[in-house]
Amino acid sequence: MAGHNSGLPPVSQAELDKAIKSHAMYSEGSVGGARAVLTDRDLSGLNFRGANMSGADFSHSVFKNADMADGDFSNAVFFGCDLRSANLQNAELTKADFRGAQVIGANLRGANLNKADLRKGQVMSFTTNRKGDGQQHDGRTLFTGALLSEANMNGIRASEVDFTDADLSEVLLTDADLKNAKFLGANLEDSDFSGAVLTNANMNGAIISGAKFQDVERGGLDLTDTLNDEQSGTQLQKSAKDLKALLLEHVTWIETTGKNGAQLNLSGYDLRSVAAFNKIPLTACRAEKAIFVGMDMSSMHLQSGHFEHSDFRDATLSKSDMRGTHFDGSDFTRANLSSIKACPLQFGKGQLVTNMSGCSFKYANFENADLRDTDFSNADLSYANLNGANLRGANLTGAILTSVYFEDAQIDDEALINFVG
Repeated sequence: MAGHNSGLPPVSQAELDKAIKSHAMYSEGSVGGARAVLTDRDLSGLNFRGANMSGADFSHSVFKNADMADGDFSNAVFFGCDLRSANLQNAELTKADFRGAQVIGANLRGANLNKADLRKGQVMSFTTNRKGDGQQHDGRTLFTGALLSEANMNGIRASEVDFTDADLSEVLLTDADLKNAKFLGANLEDSDFSGAVLTNANMNGAIISGAKFQDVERGGLDLTDTLNDEQSGTQLQKSAKDLKALLLEHVTWIETTGKNGAQLNLSGYDLRSVAAFNKIPLTACRAEKAIFVGMDMSSMHLQSGHFEHSDFRDATLSKSDMRGTHFDGSDFTRANLSSIKACPLQFGKGQLVTNMSGCSFKYANFENADLRDTDFSNADLSYANLNGANLRGANLTGAILTSVYFEDAQIDDEALINFVG
């Protein structure tokens, strides 16, 4: 949704189409063309898909939720721009100027940012009015929560950039200047930092499995609590045959209501090495403080289980049945939870409410999920996608709802105040 509320003059789609056509003529050297200069404008929600805007100047403009996928923005100027939640998938951004830009939650999967400039820039806040009494901010470029997997960022200048909670898996960052950059909780799996300058960079809590750090300058690099190739906690070393036997015991335990067999307990295990994990029935399973990072858990049976304080970052749980399960304090940052079933589990005259209290759902996708009566108390839902979700009766007491997307969501009138207020 465009929602022009930036205070900047809005641009219509017709005006943009005209500018794109004129810029293309300019780029081709045709008579009558003109370089696109759309500075200090609101371009929110507009369609740039596939456009050639190489070398255009967009300084201090707003692109919230704009569709810029597959476009050519090489050498373009995004100085001080607001690109929050913009779609830049597969865009050409070679040598683009992102100094002081906000790219929070944007989709840059597969984009080419080779030699782009992401350094700090002295810019005014986006809430600044034109009378000069607005607030200054430090101009730090913010890529927090951005989706950058498989992007080419070789040689970028990104000192002091904030990549907190961003997905940088399989990204090329060779010879990049990343001094003082923040990668807190980011997914850096299989990324290549060879030759990069990582002096005083902070990767606290990041996923660094398979990442390459050959010949990097790492003085002061913080790798506290990173998740690497070494299996964290206890590795599940059971063979497929042994695991099958444990599952049979678990099924027997369920069918006999605990009289025979044994409950499956995966607490403390790092389960990333288990193949075809989504084929395993985990109804009433215990897996507290377990690691499921990046795993395919789609369409799984997780009802009535205990998964407290587990790590589900980047996991795919779409269409899974989570009714009546405890996930208290777990981390679902960037997880795909679309179309999950997390309403209460009914049994006889009673019910078990799904407990997601205190969980982190930053940048998670809950699109079309059944979340009726779910306990989200004190959970962090910042930038989560709740479009089309059913939240009737959900407990949102103390929840963080910064920039949540909830178009077409079903929400109680009282709870709606938490989203819009």
